[in-house]
Amino acid sequence: MSTRKRSSHLYSLLAADWSTLRNSNFRPDRKKVIREIAFCIMFLGNLLGYLSNSYNLLLASRFTLGFGTFWMSTALYVLLMEIVPVGVRNQLSVWAHLLWTFGCLVVVAIGYFIRDWNMMFLAVLIVVVICNIHVFFCFESPKFYLIKKNF
Repeated sequence: MSTRKRSSHLYSLLAADWSTLRNSNFRPDRKKVIREIAFCIMFLGNLLGYLSNSYNLLLASRFTLGFGTFWMSTALYVLLMEIVPVGVRNQLSVWAHLLWTFGCLVVVAIGYFIRDWNMMFLAVLIVVVICNIHVFFCFESPKFYLIKKNF
């Protein structure tokens, strides 16, 4: 497959990713479900990367992982902004982004010691499960309960 054709496919997949996110993630009745689905997509992307033995499968796993990570980070950020009092939203937003940056540095440090892609995906899979298992126990946003009148 040529580079131009591959980038065209990637562009269409990214456009589908954004339109799906825009139409479903910000609806108040689907935030918890989106977080759970995003966790499963991230898990699947990492597992696919761990089991991959070809470059194309590795690209597919990276796309799947990015798709799930984008959904998860957006849904958790929106939940955080709905729960926190207005006066401390800026500080918590900065801390959330600093922790994201710190996590990127940790992944680079792990990658320095693990040279095999399959083992790298396994290490990231373990971290994803440990850090994101809470999404199955998280409550819905207060906005959801107000709309459903379920206080």
